[in-house]
Amino acid sequence: MFGKKKNSINKVVVSSKEELKTAIKRKNPYIEVQGDLAKKMKWMGKLSSAKIAAIIALLTPLAAVPGGGVLTVTALTAGGVVEAAANVVIYVISILGIATIIGIFRGYNVEVETGKVSLRLKAGA
Repeated sequence: MFGKKKNSINKVVVSSKEELKTAIKRKNPYIEVQGDLAKKMKWMGKLSSAKIAAIIALLTPLAAVPGGGVLTVTALTAGGVVEAAANVVIYVISILGIATIIGIFRGYNVEVETGKVSLRLKAGA
């Protein structure tokens, strides 16, 4: 009752795309991505809010298409959404799926931790 509040964040640590998809579907408030998946997703932490909005606008119609539609590098680079990292972005989107990427951008703030390979997703974007 008296004293400091304890930090009661329900942190989930994931290292595979299946674990990440499950955590996003459950709407875990704090997800930490580690390992190779974090390395592949590091670009997300460097995007401005305008670029995130543009990516969501480009991906949302594709998510409604059965099979996810066809996503090309030119589709994302047309509006200057991504620059030199376009191939990495396309690769990560193809691995995680369009719905997962949209779920991350709409529901989470993405932070890249320097020093070790880690990506934090905090609810409330």
